[in-house]
Formats: sequence, C-alpha cells, structure tokens
Amino acid sequence: KEYLKLMPASAEEAKRKGNDCFREGRFEEAIRLYKESLRLIEDDTALKATVLINSAEAYRQLGEYEKVIDQCNLAIDLQKGSAKAHLRRGLACEKLEKYDLAQSDFKTVIELDPTNHIASSGLVRCAKVRQLASKSAF
Repeated sequence: KEYLKLMPASAEEAKRKGNDCFREGRFEEAIRLYKESLRLIEDDTALKATVLINSAEAYRQLGEYEKVIDQCNLAIDLQKGSAKAHLRRGLACEKLEKYDLAQSDFKTVIELDPTNHIASSGLVRCAKVRQLASKSAF
C-alpha cells in the first residue's frame, strides 16, 4: 500500500514529480517519472512532446546523447516547431561530433526563436569546427 501512495496518479503529476527530481539533480529518477508520465498520457500530444523534451534534457545531463536524440526525434514528430527539441538535439549532435546535423538544428532554432543565444553560439562553434576541418584537409 505504501508503494502505491508513491506512484503518480496522473501523467501531469508524474511530469511534475519528474521536474522536481530534475531540479534536485536526480536525473535517473526524473527519467523514470517521465517514462511513467508517458505511459499515463492518452491523447495529449502537447503534453507528450513536453515530457519527451524534459526527458531528453535529463539524458543530456547524464551525457547519454544518443538517447537525447531519440527523445527529441519523437518530440519533433509530435510538435514540428519545437525550438527546445531542436536545440537539445542540436547540442547532443554537437557532442557526438555530428556537426552538420547540429548546425541544421541550430539554424532551425534561430528561425523559430531569433533571440536564442545558445543556438547562435552552437552555430558559431560548429562553423569553427567545420572551418578547421576544411583547412586541415589541404
């Protein structure tokens, strides 16, 4: 019975508890709660996309960049114009040295949110890496 009291009763509650864990730096627990939230969501695609994006950030904090990309891909399938999903996927691609993909995501973020400084900085970093790579090829 005690265990059942700890289980979230709704997708929103699971998401909220996941966010609390995230803020406390308990990323694995946050991911577990985000998974539970996703399990409980029925037809709310906006909520599902938000939970996937939150989950992606928790994976990013753990350095699990392939999982970040997977979560963001699912979120983008649900919500094409999600600047956060593109940003997080771009940051993960950059860490995995997939600079072309990262650059594409950063450009998308800037189109969606021209004031996004994180995407602007990422775009500059990717351009520098690509410039250095082209110079060393000669």
